[in-house]
Amino acid sequence: MKIDFATWPDGTTVTDFVETPESLELSSDMSRFDDEVKVTVTVHKTDDEAIVEGRLAARAMSTCVRCLDEFEVVVEEEFRRIGKLVPTAQISEDTGDPDYLFLPSNEPVWDLNGMIREIILLTVPENPLCDEDCRGLCRKCGQNLNVKQCGCEQPKNDSPLVQLKDLLSGKHIGDV
Repeated sequence: MKIDFATWPDGTTVTDFVETPESLELSSDMSRFDDEVKVTVTVHKTDDEAIVEGRLAARAMSTCVRCLDEFEVVVEEEFRRIGKLVPTAQISEDTGDPDYLFLPSNEPVWDLNGMIREIILLTVPENPLCDEDCRGLCRKCGQNLNVKQCGCEQPKNDSPLVQLKDLLSGKHIGDV
């Protein structure tokens, strides 16, 4: 969705819209976006400034980093951004607030899709877990331990930090 300062009416406007994952360029190594993103925004606009407050809802299918099962991630986020038209020379200035944007007055169109994309991608977990207590896969046979226990003998302590602990306590790796 775009706010064109030249044609968008001053005052407060509420609008609902949907965007496709393709139009938002949503992609992630660990998540797949198949459904439309639903957005509701309230735009408070004056001649050279727009305050956009809204809520978005999206769904993604993510792959658990422990058990490799696919599960649904629901994203529901509220947001608020302010866009102000300024001369092009001021665009490079930092407002000090990531939610306050300078927009070039010679191109008075604010495309909200980049902001919506950023919110979604920052909300979807980078290392998704289907459950905080996910037991993962057996290191020997690959059985999903959330489904059933396998018959493999498991190491007594399978923490990756065991060797570091032994090193710090004076034991040498390989000593019996």
